[in-house]
Amino acid sequence: MSVRGSEMARFLMLQNSEVGGTSLKVTFGLVDFACANFILWGCEEVHERTFRHVGQVRERIGVLFAPTTRALDSGARERITSGIAAAQMRVLGDTRARTVQAARAITGLPATLVEDGYRRAEATPRYGSPDTVWGMLAGLTEASQHSATHADDRLTIDAAAAKLMRFAK
Repeated sequence: MSVRGSEMARFLMLQNSEVGGTSLKVTFGLVDFACANFILWGCEEVHERTFRHVGQVRERIGVLFAPTTRALDSGARERITSGIAAAQMRVLGDTRARTVQAARAITGLPATLVEDGYRRAEATPRYGSPDTVWGMLAGLTEASQHSATHADDRLTIDAAAAKLMRFAK
């Protein structure tokens, strides 16, 4: 699906512990770009499930993912592309200060991180206006890659930033 000339792709991430220290975690969705060091940029429609390492975990995964997989395949393309278009048009604020204030209120992220996201969106023309939901979301996604030291911290920031998409609809 085209987003300003680029294609969104599906992604799947598995997290597991060979010593049983954590549950099996499966995360999947759409990604705008993945760089060589496995940083995922511009993620959308992200779904995450966690499974304890007991019993028939393979069967539970198949049963639990079936409805979500069907939902992604049935009309999801139109819903996702219209959501992206809405996010590209939806303005958060008419000034930098108002945009940052709105983004902070929606995401609950710290001011320094939201300011960094705004700067990154402003510096990257393909994100569009940093005052829009799409521009701010893309800027925050990039900011998470630079501010967080661990993948779980980046995922937490990206999940908070994804709340902006609800505001676009």
